[in-house]
Amino acid sequence: MPKKSLGCLVFGLLVVSQIGGQAPPAQNAEKSPEKPAEKPAIDPATQRLIDQLADLDYRKRDEAARRLEAMGEKALPALRAACKHADPEVRRRAADLLGPIEFATALAPKRVTLTAEGKTASEVLDAISKQTGYKFLFTGGAPKAGKADDHFDFRWTDAPFWEAVDEVCRAAGLSVQQSFGDAQIRLQAQGRYAPYVCQAGAFCLAAGGFQQTRTVDFSSFPREHPEVGRWDELIFAYTVHSEPRLPLLSLGEPHLIAAYDDEGNCMIPQTVAARADQPNPQLFGYRPGRYYSGGNRMLTLSGQMNLVRPSPKAGAVKLLRGTVPVTVLVEQRPEVVTEHLADAKGKKLRAGTATFAVEEVSETPTKQVQVHLSITEEASTGTAPNDFTWINSPWTRLEVYDEKGNRLAHQAGSTSVTGSNHANMTLTYAAGAKPAKLVYQVWTTLSAQVPFEFKGLPLP
Repeated sequence: MPKKSLGCLVFGLLVVSQIGGQAPPAQNAEKSPEKPAEKPAIDPATQRLIDQLADLDYRKRDEAARRLEAMGEKALPALRAACKHADPEVRRRAADLLGPIEFATALAPKRVTLTAEGKTASEVLDAISKQTGYKFLFTGGAPKAGKADDHFDFRWTDAPFWEAVDEVCRAAGLSVQQSFGDAQIRLQAQGRYAPYVCQAGAFCLAAGGFQQTRTVDFSSFPREHPEVGRWDELIFAYTVHSEPRLPLLSLGEPHLIAAYDDEGNCMIPQTVAARADQPNPQLFGYRPGRYYSGGNRMLTLSGQMNLVRPSPKAGAVKLLRGTVPVTVLVEQRPEVVTEHLADAKGKKLRAGTATFAVEEVSETPTKQVQVHLSITEEASTGTAPNDFTWINSPWTRLEVYDEKGNRLAHQAGSTSVTGSNHANMTLTYAAGAKPAKLVYQVWTTLSAQVPFEFKGLPLP
């Protein structure tokens, strides 16, 4: 897999949370002796390439590196083992190859190989679901079948997931809807589809539309050349869909590489210093996304970017190309903060980059049980010192279990923010609940630049 298959990719490490299902194992539970993990078998041909990284001829070293890079995910076991190789040149080159390949593998799309003849959209999507493990949910009911044109033929060989889904949506008149923080892809059968879509690995971008604003400024005139200031602002709206295994946590400010109308005019906004007749692009358009997207995991997030329209006669955007920075969840793991909430009062407890202090476990006049605690999130000071939205995510990160291992559903709660990375929380549970264990879900995330390219977008 190419080292830069998704553009300029940058690692980002944040801490957020969500789990569902079974209670994690107790922190101090006795464990039976574990057998040493078996080392993955390395193909002899791959091992020869690893050894060739130390060849005296630099051309052979470079050739081995190129071939290992082209192997992509298949080379990972050998490269991981090579990081402990006796030869320092092998270790260095293996480390250089390992990171980009691991990153590209994490963001690689699931693929579909399927032949469907005379099948309904629901049947085709069920087959895709069985291959990928992703669940589809029809809002407003599944598309009706009964006519001959309600049955379709598809043939995919190693097709990216979103490419296959887009073909089904176009044929059956389905549209992807906003997710609700879960892992289901919601489709609406309304006889409509998204006409301008581009796939980028595990992501899919859909063009939403343009909104144009015309401004005439005669508040003041320059003395040398009195004239009325006129300009048009053009906002382009879009949505980003991700595969369920990589839920989105945020979108950032898009970076435009090229934007031309069908008359060849550049549509990228210029700064005030460069173009005195255009408004400052920082005063209009989309603001950078928050790191945690308000504390929610989403399969769909919306954004917009600012353009200018040099020619009112232009009828379409010939080319719109750029990248959108996204932060996605790639791994989650539960960490037990304490096994005994009742005995944790006054103690400082740590999980991931968060520090907890259990203040009290009490009862309300109606016998509801409340857990009062404070939380300090160090990650928020390093990545987003002025971003208070991190405090929304602990409502999905924190989990409380009773002594039998049953997860308790909190009925209410409150949050008091006392700083950019510190807050007090109260979790309320049903009368008679006996909270015992506090668990915090630690999320590992990646930040990536997702490329997009649209052509022939109609202008207002």
